[in-house]
Formats: sequence, structure tokens, C-alpha cells
Amino acid sequence: MRLLITLTAAIWVVGCQSSTACTLIGCESGLTVEVQNAPPGPITVQASVIGASGAVYTATCPGTTGCTNAVFFPAFTPEQARLTITTTAGTRQQDVTPSYTTSQPNGPRCGPTCRNAAVRITWQ
Repeated sequence: MRLLITLTAAIWVVGCQSSTACTLIGCESGLTVEVQNAPPGPITVQASVIGASGAVYTATCPGTTGCTNAVFFPAFTPEQARLTITTTAGTRQQDVTPSYTTSQPNGPRCGPTCRNAAVRITWQ
């Protein structure tokens, strides 16, 4: 009887550990830039990695429906970024250090794993 109980418990433990069912919820890593108090009209944000030469990422919010003064840079997760923001009132540059959060929408044993941050820039 003791052997039967031990064997049943071992099968139950192994079964619980290997029966992870993963869903197919996706996510995308990146940086969101929100421009608060921006003047009416389009907003263009250029982002680059501080101290690195090379790629400059550009995103535009048309300033009409479908955009609330925020732009998303997919697959862009630098430790520090230089942002150049252009509006109808001019151009400003600001350096930021994003604080990222990690998410696993399908659970800790299932992919994907994404890193995201949002930075808020106040237009004054």
C-alpha cells in the first residue's frame, strides 16, 4: 500500500510539472513616448541611443484622431535615449532614462517575454 501511495504521488507531481498549457497571447517590446501639453497639430519624435552612432528612429502622431500625442518605438529598448520632439511650436531635445517593466502575457513558463517603458515629456 505504501508503494502504491508513493507511486501515485510521484506520478501526480511529474504530471503537474509538465502540463503547462501556453496560450498564444503576443506582446511587443518597445518604448512609448507621450508628449503632454503639446500644441495642436502633428508631433514627430526622433529617438536614438545616447552615446551610439547609427540608427535614428522616427515616429509621427498626426495630431488628429487615432493618436493621443503618443508614439511607440517597437523593439527599441535602450538604457538611455535622446528624443528630438518637433511640433508646430518648434523643436526640443531631451535625454531620458526609461524604466522598463517585463511582462509574460502567457505566464512565467511560456513565451514571449517583453520589456516596455513609457516616458512622458511635458511641452512647455
